[in-house]
Order: sequence, then C-alpha cells, then structure tokens
Amino acid sequence: MSKKNLYFRAILLIIVTILLDTAIVFIGVDVRLQYHLGWAVGCVGIINFFSMILLTNILDDSKSTSIQKEHVRKAIATSFITMYFVFLSLLSFEHNAQNNLVNNQTSLTPIVSNFTYLVGVVIVFYFASGSVSEYIKSKSKDLEQ
Repeated sequence: MSKKNLYFRAILLIIVTILLDTAIVFIGVDVRLQYHLGWAVGCVGIINFFSMILLTNILDDSKSTSIQKEHVRKAIATSFITMYFVFLSLLSFEHNAQNNLVNNQTSLTPIVSNFTYLVGVVIVFYFASGSVSEYIKSKSKDLEQ
C-alpha cells in the first residue's frame, strides 16, 4: 500500500474520531436528553483507545497485522490524556457539568486531583516502560554479540 493511501486512511480515521468525540460530548452536555456526562467522558476514552490502536497499526512501518505492545501503550496513554482534557474543559467551561457529574453535597476537588494523579501515573509508566523495553533490547543485542 502506498504512503499516500496510508496517510489518507490515517487522516480519515482522525476526522471520524474527532467527530464521534464531539458528538458524544454534545449529547452529554445537552440537558434535555438526560444523558449522564460521565458516560460521555468514558465513551470519549473508549473511542480514542480503539482509534489510537487502529491509527498506530495503520502507520506502523512493519507489515505485521497484529497489535503490538507499543500500540496498546500508546492507546492507553492517549485515551487517558484525552479523557482528562475533556473532563477538565467540561468542568471549566460548561455550567451544567458540575450538576450533571456529581450531586450538590460532594466537591469536585478530590475527583479532579485523583484523576490528575491517575493521568500522571499513566504518563510516567508510558515513558518508563518505553525506556525499559529499549534498555532490554540493547542488552539482549550486547549479549548476542
């Protein structure tokens, strides 16, 4: 398959993902539909997880059709970061988001701080696991020689 065709498929996948995410967030924000905003944020993460797996598989230079560990690692990190940005932007800019996410007796501060820690842990493990796998590959090459 040519590079031009691969890039076209990748751009098409990105556009479809953005449109799906936007539509689901708009459905979650619409008060008339009685759709819980938490489900919208979760669906954004799921959509981004699977689209990132497809995107990395499309753009992978190796001709393997199987999903590799690096694809899953990128997909998990991307989906958590996207969910975090959607969550924070909805809390910051949408006036119905606080009422839709939690009831009035609880505060959003622990939810936001714990989600921030969780995203930080995912990012740290993403970069650490990449470094460890590269280190193991280099040590195995040294042992073979």
